[in-house]
Amino acid sequence: MKTPHREHDRFVRPLIFGLALFLAIPCSFSLAQADMPITPSGLNTHIGAPTILPGGETVYDITGGTRPGNGPNLFHSFGDFNVPSQQHRQFSE
Repeated sequence: MKTPHREHDRFVRPLIFGLALFLAIPCSFSLAQADMPITPSGLNTHIGAPTILPGGETVYDITGGTRPGNGPNLFHSFGDFNVPSQQHRQFSE
């Protein structure tokens, strides 16, 4: 004969696990986005890993890009381009 306590555990444990997993997944996505406030979306644009300066400022090095017709203008394409305070973007070839 099954006891009510064991029947309760059989349903509650998977429910708690599923709820914890459901809550943890969105948190991991938001943390990943917080780490990279700028993302490339084409035109050979590359975003370097962030560099933390001694004053606490963060610098992202942006390289690559495309020069149409080998002209003087350099174009980049971004999915996200956020510049929070204490963060800077540095474009280089």
